[in-house]
Order: sequence, then C-alpha cells, then structure tokens
Amino acid sequence: MAKRSGMYMGVISSIITIMLSACFLLLTPNSKDTIIRVFSLVTFPTCLFLIASLIRRPLLMLLFLIWSIPIGIYLGVAVIPSIWNLFVISLLFSFISILTVLSEKREEISKKTHQNR
Repeated sequence: MAKRSGMYMGVISSIITIMLSACFLLLTPNSKDTIIRVFSLVTFPTCLFLIASLIRRPLLMLLFLIWSIPIGIYLGVAVIPSIWNLFVISLLFSFISILTVLSEKREEISKKTHQNR
C-alpha cells in the first residue's frame, strides 16, 4: 500500500478539485464564458491528472498541474476566506502527490537494479 500512496493522493486531490469546480459552477452565478474557462482550465486538466495519477506518470501529472495552476491560484486567493481557498490546498496536495510518485518510482528502480546484481 505504501508503494501506491502517491497515486492515492493524486486521485483524492483530483476528486476534491472536481467537486470544488462543480460546486463553484453550480453555486455561483456564472456567465457562459466563466463556465467554459473553469471547465477548460480546471476540470478538464484535473480529469487528465486523475488518469495520470492512476497510471502513475509523474511527468504527465506535472504537465496537467501546471495547466491548472493559474486559475486554481486565482480562484483560491480571489476571496479570502472562502471555501474556494481549498483550490490552493488541492493544488499543493497534487504537487505533493507528484513528488511522492517520483520517489516511489525511484525506489522501485533502485530495488530492481539491486536485484539484478
């Protein structure tokens, strides 16, 4: 289970972000332009991050995180305090999951090289 903790963290942070963006779109009055921006800059890359987390690809995870960072930070700090501040926490959690997956992959590689010797 410890070998998959980065994957689980990525999945949890993705689900939280998807739920937050759904709440944002449903609970606040939005124009069509805002809906398109939130979907294309938060929800869609988060769904891709979820898939990358499940297949444990840290480079793809980083790419999708970078894609959603600008609007995630904007939504997270535009109004302080609010529930939307959880966007920033979710971004941080996603970054930590990337680091965890990287360390798990390094550990797997080092074990394989030691077994081959």
